[in-house]
Amino acid sequence: MDEYATANFWKIVLIYSLVKLSVVTTYFAAQECGARQATVGKRIFGLKVGDFEGKRISFGRAILRTLCKYISGQILLIGYLMAFFTKNRQALHDVLAGTFVFEK
Repeated sequence: MDEYATANFWKIVLIYSLVKLSVVTTYFAAQECGARQATVGKRIFGLKVGDFEGKRISFGRAILRTLCKYISGQILLIGYLMAFFTKNRQALHDVLAGTFVFEK
């Protein structure tokens, strides 16, 4: 491959990654701040996302929670494992966003 083709390839990869990140983040945030307060998977397991009073979270807080999930996953899943050791069973992204996952 020549230099021009390689540069175009990486531009396409970057654009694809940013679009995918935007779509996935918007999906999770929209579902978790919506009326049902849960994604399809959470609904199947009877879970909801909310604040500590069980109220719906704002779209901004849902976006923050979703972006923080990437951090939880990138540090060897330690952010997710935190849920087993914290008082309120919160993962790192829930602590950072001030959210709580609870049963319906």
